[in-house]
Amino acid sequence: MAYTSLRRVKDLHKSGSGWPPLLCSAPNGFITGASPSGSLKRRPGFGLIPAHSHLNQTCPWQVIAYKEIGNRKTLRISSSVFVLLVYGNLRRMRALVVKPGHKDTLGIIDIPKPVIDATQVLVKTQRVGIDGTDVEINQGAYGEAPESENLLVLGHEAVGRISEVGSDVRSLNIDDLVVPTVRRNCPDCPACHDDASDNCQSGDYQERGIKGAHGYLSEFFKEAPGNLVKLPRELEAVGSLIEPMSVAQKAVGQAFEIQRHQNWEPNIVLVLGAGALGLMLTLVSRSKGCDTFTYDLADSNSPKARIVEKAGGHYIDAKALNLEEFPKEHGWPDLIFEATGSSSVAFSAINILNQDGAVCLLSVSGRNHETKICLSCLNNHIVLGNRVIFGSVSSNRKHFQEAIQTAKYVDKQWPGVLNEIITDERTLDDYK
Repeated sequence: MAYTSLRRVKDLHKSGSGWPPLLCSAPNGFITGASPSGSLKRRPGFGLIPAHSHLNQTCPWQVIAYKEIGNRKTLRISSSVFVLLVYGNLRRMRALVVKPGHKDTLGIIDIPKPVIDATQVLVKTQRVGIDGTDVEINQGAYGEAPESENLLVLGHEAVGRISEVGSDVRSLNIDDLVVPTVRRNCPDCPACHDDASDNCQSGDYQERGIKGAHGYLSEFFKEAPGNLVKLPRELEAVGSLIEPMSVAQKAVGQAFEIQRHQNWEPNIVLVLGAGALGLMLTLVSRSKGCDTFTYDLADSNSPKARIVEKAGGHYIDAKALNLEEFPKEHGWPDLIFEATGSSSVAFSAINILNQDGAVCLLSVSGRNHETKICLSCLNNHIVLGNRVIFGSVSSNRKHFQEAIQTAKYVDKQWPGVLNEIITDERTLDDYK
């Protein structure tokens, strides 16, 4: 095989073919190259530039010396300097993966580093939040690998920094901080055609790190600019919370929009569950000035309770008060968000809802649960009280943008609250 000897490596970039790929790579990190006589040699850590028919700057070459510059190695060949790609640092990356449908398969593997086209950007992952969804996927409860693959890269709550920009991209620049959205449009339904994949009508959407698309728990990921939202630098440390806050932002917005025709303003808001989503719902509700109660099994002196109270909410230990007794102690709630994952709690919430109120169901019940209910009683309670029950899932770009504005407000109004929600920080090496 012949090789091109360009006077400047950027000439190849200008030719439109992009930076050259490695000729041949192997797991041991050696790249196969060729000598002027055509015999093959194995050299650790660098590759050679293949000849291109439309380039005629070819000549014999001889390696005189090489040296490392950061993550690159340079060769001095016939007095010209060539930048060559390094297999170990530039072409591979680590990722945290599972085998969906199988229990406890979490592990780190090496996968190819993404290569972007002209319309995409490459993002270096900075932080990824781990929540109950990731835990349940690792337990085999659900999750779906990309088509024709059996492993799924986890992670859907991420913040990253732009490291490479496609030639056609104008909205993002290198070093911008970004938060990626999660759902991707299906090819068919009207909602997805309007970039509202969170309301997909066909069910053929993908969710990064969850359903049919790899997530963000890798060193890099590539993405289209339309699926990224710029993040202010002051929110970098809590950027992984923007995704759950966007889900809360959507749910709260839906509730207000549904009830808008009644000239309705909630006096009492009740959030059931104080996981990441429950706490985000509490903060979004408080940012709207609502009198907010958060109900959870954690003790009243727990970190969850302190977060709620620091934001001006009221924390209730579920062990100290049955949910049915809530109206007697605090009044009938006008708006209830259910984020516990318990179907029995969801139905109990309906029974304590105020006239003209709304219940938003956000959690997915993890197992079958049977109970007896009076269907006529439930029907009459809903109809005669003008009560609304609706479900909400996921979010879209608009909700991410709103969540960033809410996060800025929360960080200014109650400094440190967002940081306290993050319970631990670990490196990829310490994933267990």
